[in-house]
Order: sequence, then structure tokens, then C-alpha cells
Amino acid sequence: MSRNQSPRRFQNVLDKRHYSKCSEIKIHFFVKNLYMGNQTEDQFLNFVKDRVQKAGPCEVIQITDKNQNERTIDIAIGMRYDNDAKLIYIGKKHINLVSKHQSEKKIIPQISDIFLMMLREKGEVDKSALEEKLRQQRFGDKKRDRSSSQESSKSEKSEKKKKENAIVLNLQVIPQQKQIAPPIVDLQPVQISIPKETIYIFGIPLEFNLQECLMDIKNRLKLQQLPEGTFKSEKQQDHIFEYLEVQLEMLQKNVQLKIKNVPCLICQKKKKTDSFSDILKQYQLFIKTQHPINTNKLLNVFQQYGDIIGLYELLVNQEESSNSYCIVYTSDQFIKHLKPPGQIEIPEEKTICEYRIPDQNVVSFQRIPYKSTLYAQITRDSSSSSSSSSSSSVISLL
Repeated sequence: MSRNQSPRRFQNVLDKRHYSKCSEIKIHFFVKNLYMGNQTEDQFLNFVKDRVQKAGPCEVIQITDKNQNERTIDIAIGMRYDNDAKLIYIGKKHINLVSKHQSEKKIIPQISDIFLMMLREKGEVDKSALEEKLRQQRFGDKKRDRSSSQESSKSEKSEKKKKENAIVLNLQVIPQQKQIAPPIVDLQPVQISIPKETIYIFGIPLEFNLQECLMDIKNRLKLQQLPEGTFKSEKQQDHIFEYLEVQLEMLQKNVQLKIKNVPCLICQKKKKTDSFSDILKQYQLFIKTQHPINTNKLLNVFQQYGDIIGLYELLVNQEESSNSYCIVYTSDQFIKHLKPPGQIEIPEEKTICEYRIPDQNVVSFQRIPYKSTLYAQITRDSSSSSSSSSSSSVISLL
């Protein structure tokens, strides 16, 4: 395609997906005040998903707030590919949804903090420059495809020419007078040992049995055979660690795992002597607010950076609130995106959250009933209004 063609044709070129890497960002956009009409929440979320999918595959459609009286909701959207999100950001793709005034319009969603941070790091905040970069990226892919095709064609022609110019020799075949028996070699079977990696999985609900967990791991990680695994428990200092220890022949970097849809934390040890207290504090974010805060609001803000398996309010002497909280992510990569220490403002709560990695582990990682997991509480809260304490667990700091 030449560069002189219309913007409309340019948009169609960009619509052809040429991606292989999925996004590491969970939430790209927020859309507020969507009108549900007479639909149920499930029906409306399916409707929204169909509309979003027209702009590209999406991984997350999640309710963040709702108004029952006006029948409106706020949602978070996570795209599977960053390039689709970038095309929505620059206005080359649109999400057609119904506003609270019941009118069809092309909505440009509000960009999430983590997506904006990624664009800033890559120097892609300027929409015009990003549009040109995506155009050049697409043309570069097409050029490489053409070059590869030409090289293949040139190679075929060369082989054909060699065959045409080949000299045919009329060789006389002399029959072998005596057959020599090949030497007999006694080959013994050799046992090849493939080193296995050990991973530790935290956050598996108490009701999930070993066999179904291993089967789900096999399917989700696309393993050839069922991995070996054992549930274990150990105590270090004042904390208890209950986990599933699994042996794998190969593990992808930064892999994220859900067992029966429940997000789980995966970690490894560099040395067998490494303590879980030291390892797991890298998955925690210590948060200090100016005054007590609605923990649902706190969760909504920090959940856009990645899956969370625990939100804890830290108390002094089991009673007095210290305005301090601890969030446990499923991956330390999400913590790295936040670049602690730092701070985030929550305008609705009129407060600023200061966050950092804790000096020491403050959480016991025990297996708890499914209904008590943060995932189950969030699922329940998405279909009914909840109090601030319903989506948080409370621990005490002495």
C-alpha cells in the first residue's frame, strides 16, 4: 500500500493483527455511566464484551461501580493486545456503547494509570506520533514478508537452473562380489534425566483437591503430561505458609496462573535455603493513607495493575486502625510496574496513598475456604453493593 492512500484505508491496514505477544497490562481503560436499560448485569456485560471485541480481543470486562437508581455502571476494560489498546487511544478504533442518555455514540474511554505509564515509558503519549509509528510498524512487517517471499522465489529459480545445467554421467554399476557383514554393536538403553524446576503456588482454596489442581495446571500451561505436586505447610517466624509444590520440566517467564479461575501466586526459590518470608515480601505493597478509606475504592485503584489475592487492613492491638494496608499481588512484575516507593491520589476519598515494599513479610499465606478468598468476595460484590469491609481481610500488627 502506498502512503498516499486515504486514512480510511490506513485504518483497515491497522485492523489486520500482526501480534504474537499478549499484553502484560490487566486494565487499559475505564468507561463510566453506561446505561443498562432493562438488562441484567450479566446480560449487559455480555453485550459490552461483544461491542469491545469489535475493536479487538479483550481479556477483562469488570464492573467497578454502579448506580441502581439510574441503572448505570462503570466498567474496566483490558485488551489482549497493546496495539489494539493503542488504536483505541489514538481514535482509530472505537467502542460503540450506550451512554446514560440512551444515545449511541463512539466513546473514547478513560485511559488507566498503568497504560498511561507504559505509553510514557515508550515515548508514545503523543497520538500523532504513535499513529505514524504504528503505520511504519505495519509497513515494516509487510516489507519483511515481501522480502522473504522474493528470497524464496529466487532460491527456487537458482535450484531449477542448477538442475538444467547439470551434467549427466553414464556410470556403469559394478555388482558387489562379496557382502561384508556390518559390525554388531551392542547398544544399551540410556536414561536421559531432564532437570525439573520447582514452583510454589499460594492462594489455592481449601476445597480444591490435589488431582484437580494438577489437571488444571497441565491444561492452562499446556503441558504434555500431568506434573508432580504435593500440598505442603511450614512455619517461619510468626507466619504460616501453605502452598502447592509442583515439579515442572519447563516454566515460561512471568507466567500467570489461575486454578479453577481463582488467581494464584507463583514463585520460585533461587536457593533451597531461601525463606518464603524474604521471597513473598516482593509480592506485597505496603500502603499508608492520610485517613481511613473505603477498601473497595482502594482495591479498584490498585487492581488495575494486576491480579490481587489479598487485601489486608493493618490494626494496632487488634482494634485501632493505623490507616495502613497491605496488598498481595500474584506476580512481582505488577509491583515493578508501580516502581515503589511512590504515591497515588484517590480524589473520591480525598486522600493520597503512599506505597512501598514492606521491610518484612506481614502476612500468613494459609489456604482458606473458597468463599473467604478475595476472588469470591469480588465476584459477589460485582452483583450486589457491598460495605468497605466485605472485600478485605484484617490482620493485626503488634
